[in-house]
Amino acid sequence: MNDTGNEADPLWDQAKSAVTEYSDNLRRFTEHGQLYGWAVMHRLDGPELWPKVKYEMRRQLGIDFDQLRAATHAARHAAIARAATGPQLRLWAAADHAQQSFAICGPQGVVWYDNLTLDDWWYHGDQPTAELSVAHRAIWLAGRARTLARIGAARLILHLTSPGISTQTLSGSIERARLGVVIEPVEPAANRAVEWCRKPGRHVSTELTGFLDDTGSDAPPPIPTPPTKRKAGPGPHTATSHAQRDHSDIAASATDDGEVRS
Repeated sequence: MNDTGNEADPLWDQAKSAVTEYSDNLRRFTEHGQLYGWAVMHRLDGPELWPKVKYEMRRQLGIDFDQLRAATHAARHAAIARAATGPQLRLWAAADHAQQSFAICGPQGVVWYDNLTLDDWWYHGDQPTAELSVAHRAIWLAGRARTLARIGAARLILHLTSPGISTQTLSGSIERARLGVVIEPVEPAANRAVEWCRKPGRHVSTELTGFLDDTGSDAPPPIPTPPTKRKAGPGPHTATSHAQRDHSDIAASATDDGEVRS
């Protein structure tokens, strides 16, 4: 790569101009995910353009995206290695494609239930991907609660009814959440989230106390009685819900590495 070659290609001009224009913002970013999120927001993440943007960030600003990404991964892995010293969390998760809904429950009750939408990063309109989506969401939510509680790392026992989902399948979300995760399959009758994912309305909580494993055994606690007053949520094929808008960074976190396009 050289200046002459860069100037001959309009994509180089676009990359150079974008980095120059947003240089102040880019210098304030401390993680590679923020840089890649900026690129996605400004449609600079294409397979031909993104490598040029990374080059211009290095040339103009001394920001090495790949180095930042490696440092982030190392920090995440170190946090996961310390998970045994942190609190133990426990969640049950389920989804219902027919209702286009999902639910996640902790030992003390439901922590998130809402509608699935087809703009979901993982959900593609069938039951297997609905189950996959809620598993990723459960890990993200537990990681979010851990972060807000200012805890460096934690362990999560995640109960799912889908036998095809493993920690390897969820590895990206697990790393980003900085959790040590164990998947424990359960029958639908023992998964308290199954009933909740079929109820109307929406609710989300990131209070860590709702995730803490205080059951004292592997047996799930009884299903809680739903609130007596709750605004009914929209049915299937509706616009993105409040909870999904409030937590729209789930999808962004799924692509924060820029690995596909780098």
